[in-house]
Amino acid sequence: MSERPRFCKVDNAIILAAGIGSRFTPISLSKPKGLVEVDGVPLVERQIRHLLEADVTDITVVTGYLAEQFDYLKRKFGVKTIFNPDYAVKNNLASLYCVKDLLRNTYILSSDNYMSRNIYSAYEPHAWYSCVFADGDTKEWCVDADDDGRITDVSVGGNGKWYMYGSVFFDAAFSAKFVPLLERYANMSSWDGKYWEDILAAHTDDLEMYIRKFDGNVVYEFENLEELRVFDRSYLSDSRDPYIAEIKRLMSVGEADITNYAPYDSRNESKVFRFSIGQRSYAAKLHSDTKKYGFEVTPNLYKGAVLSVFALN
Repeated sequence: MSERPRFCKVDNAIILAAGIGSRFTPISLSKPKGLVEVDGVPLVERQIRHLLEADVTDITVVTGYLAEQFDYLKRKFGVKTIFNPDYAVKNNLASLYCVKDLLRNTYILSSDNYMSRNIYSAYEPHAWYSCVFADGDTKEWCVDADDDGRITDVSVGGNGKWYMYGSVFFDAAFSAKFVPLLERYANMSSWDGKYWEDILAAHTDDLEMYIRKFDGNVVYEFENLEELRVFDRSYLSDSRDPYIAEIKRLMSVGEADITNYAPYDSRNESKVFRFSIGQRSYAAKLHSDTKKYGFEVTPNLYKGAVLSVFALN
């Protein structure tokens, strides 16, 4: 067994909140995913409160998409914000690059995670990534670890494996090795679509990070509205979303009857999304989207104040 480092005082926390969250359409069309309420509290607020309870008070939120909606956090909690100008064209590697000078003994959180309990502390023993076990197939980042729990391999997808899910802690030693790699890759155009986890995957020999295991009922990430509805059943009747409310009114149905929301454009360049009611599929287009789509030739049109609905079958 290798000797573990002594506990270190947590210096700060970074919350990544720049992403568009297109899979959470249509809610994400008007609100960043981190501001979606679960059990009556915005996801990012719950994370901030957990950090403050652990005496981690130096908190920076990296914003991008609809950045101004996070401004109230500065007044309410005393956090700082940093804007990632590349949020629409690059992944979370670019967000970490924006705060590279802040990385020390640092928590890295995603604004849209939900923790059923507080997993943070004022002191940590070493760098770790929260992991959950997959009984079957998963497309998440899967890890192998040695007997001490140090991560030795990272790969996308696996079966019956521990996978990276949720929060991360960088200790100062990890940060000192990681930042030069981050600076190198962030300036390579071939890495524009990459995640910071790609750096870890490519350098597990040099970057010492450990697995921190959690049960599946501790760490949650809601990929879409359907998953959130299972966890917080209030969303079956009230999605707190103006576009869903408009569809409900136009189609004379209950919110629970509207399912299978998905972006119409996989590149998320449009303000159009798909949904189903029973066996029928529809596309909803916001009036602010001036692009023309093939489905607009259909006579099955429901026109509302902010969007129109077209039948796809």
